[in-house]
Amino acid sequence: MSDSRRRRCDFQPRQHPRAPVAALAGLLVALCGGSVLAQSTADLTRISVEDLMRLEVTSVSKKERPLGTSPAAVFVLTHEDIRRSGLTSLPELLRIVPGLHVARIDGSKWAVTARGFNGRYANKLLVLVDGRSVYSPLSSGVFWDEVDTSLEDIDRIEVIRGPGATMWGANAVNGVINVITKSAGSTPGTMVSLSTGSEDRLAASVRHGGTLGDDLHWRVWGKAFDREPLARPDGTAAHDGWRMGRGGFRADYRMSDADEVMLQGDLHSGREDQTSSALTLTPPYRRVFDEQVDMSGRNVVARWTRTHSPRSQSTLQAFADHTSRREYLLDHERTTVDVDFQHRQALGTRHDFVWGTGYRRGHTMLTNSEMVRFADTDRRDWLFSAFGEDEIALVPDRLTLTLGMKVERNGYTGVELQPNVRVLWALSERESLWTAVTRGVRTPSLLENGANIDVSAAPGPQGLPIVVAVVGQGVPEAERLWASEVGYRRQWSTVSLDVSAFRNSYAHLSSLAPSTPEFVAAPMPFVRVPYLIADALQGTGYGVEASGTWRVRQGWTLTAGYTFLALDLTSNGAEQDVRFEWSEDDSPRHQLMLRSLASFGSRWEADATIHALGSSDEHRVPAYARVDARVGCKVSDQLKISVAGLNLLDARHAEFLSISNEEITQPRRSVVLQTVWTF
Repeated sequence: MSDSRRRRCDFQPRQHPRAPVAALAGLLVALCGGSVLAQSTADLTRISVEDLMRLEVTSVSKKERPLGTSPAAVFVLTHEDIRRSGLTSLPELLRIVPGLHVARIDGSKWAVTARGFNGRYANKLLVLVDGRSVYSPLSSGVFWDEVDTSLEDIDRIEVIRGPGATMWGANAVNGVINVITKSAGSTPGTMVSLSTGSEDRLAASVRHGGTLGDDLHWRVWGKAFDREPLARPDGTAAHDGWRMGRGGFRADYRMSDADEVMLQGDLHSGREDQTSSALTLTPPYRRVFDEQVDMSGRNVVARWTRTHSPRSQSTLQAFADHTSRREYLLDHERTTVDVDFQHRQALGTRHDFVWGTGYRRGHTMLTNSEMVRFADTDRRDWLFSAFGEDEIALVPDRLTLTLGMKVERNGYTGVELQPNVRVLWALSERESLWTAVTRGVRTPSLLENGANIDVSAAPGPQGLPIVVAVVGQGVPEAERLWASEVGYRRQWSTVSLDVSAFRNSYAHLSSLAPSTPEFVAAPMPFVRVPYLIADALQGTGYGVEASGTWRVRQGWTLTAGYTFLALDLTSNGAEQDVRFEWSEDDSPRHQLMLRSLASFGSRWEADATIHALGSSDEHRVPAYARVDARVGCKVSDQLKISVAGLNLLDARHAEFLSISNEEITQPRRSVVLQTVWTF
């Protein structure tokens, strides 16, 4: 293997000095001991439960509607939730969303999913940033180390648990995560955010916004960070440090009373360390080495919105995205162009109709390695879609029926239909019941349609090596889901409750089927045992998700969430020797979260979150608990300082053991100090 493909890294982790952090923590106390300042109206601890349920969400039906009247299992992570979390990356923020399972794999990789099937490339969760899909067709998953933005610029994160296929299309099978950033008009002036700690050596974010005339608002921003490696089980530093830089812009222009245009774009470049391996045909049959992954990307999004009347609106959006990732296992570049149109029209007094159409074109260029090979390294794919959904007021303000259908055509499995039926019954102004039956589809990935992957090698009879390979020859059917859901919401004066239950029926799930062994003579004799990627698994998943908010008193709010999940998968008998049970245990059966947000006077904030997760027996991840705590102070209207402690209960613990990672690393107890200055 050439030096260019190995990309070895001489990075040596250094001991991070703790004295500056302790000194800055003391400075926090000193700075915040003086005058009283005006209280921010955005303080979550002072917003009523009723106002929280009025938060507008758009991801359920592609139009604004109150959270409390959405016929889906939806949760909104607000900007204040983000600010008061003490967390510094997008996937970490998703930990505080009830019903999501978030597990850190190493210093720059996460496993994130809803309702099971977790892994680095959880392939049943669609992720969007301002309507731009960041779902990778290469692996049918998300590269979370490439999904990032300035956390200070996020307005909210809307999370739908359950299928969102009728609105968002293929791959929105078990859930949708939609990251929505602030408009340029809401971010005037300059903001500088600096943080440091035991994991972040230094992280900085800068933003500046302004106006041109009365109708054009703009901002530019940039951020960079340098993160320490995590720990191996023995406590030594792993080879998984991470450095990244990112920047972007956004402009919002009001052309007329009826027309608004948004244009935004960003670019990123970074490096991360990881431990990889290459197969050998002689003992020990695997060579482990450290490498450096180089990644970069850029994208631009344009959106035109025309309001024809208060009852009619059209939106045209287009985006172009290019990413590049270079590592030993597989170098690849991906270019995506997407155009989407939708129109909303209220018909009479009982119908609210939304329809739209879209087209996506992708081009992926691959560079084979010794372990991953494609016969065709220049891959092109396309997707055409059309949808319609009608919200019918059967009994005005009491009973609503929603009927929808998404029709898609792709180059792998042809035409796919994704219908949706939802009913919302408003029992009273504070109480509602909803139910839904939905179909979702996952389009096969590029790996399933042409990859040849050597997985492992071992000695065989008479010393002849045996190589196990996974071969993707194309699957005839897309993975399919029929989901049945029911939910209940109730508001009291200081308490809210949201409960949903679901049953998922899966068919044509990805599986492995053993094929005929073959003898290979060169470069030296060995036997190759292929396992073909098939669609032979089926099964059910069911569970309960509950969350609630209690405003204990003025300035103190408690939120809690509980999730129960069970998966039962079966095979059609074609591959009984393959351990497909792994998928049943990728997510814990029980998850519990309790969060406290407390404000003291107009200056101080004290917040804490407790997570408790059950064990994942198959991957040998024991049950664990995690506590994050934060203390913040508003020094002035322009300056805010906070100190957060993460993973406080133990020195380190495992969260997810991936069979694709050569080195097991564990998140450590850490401290981060952040200052945010606006002017």
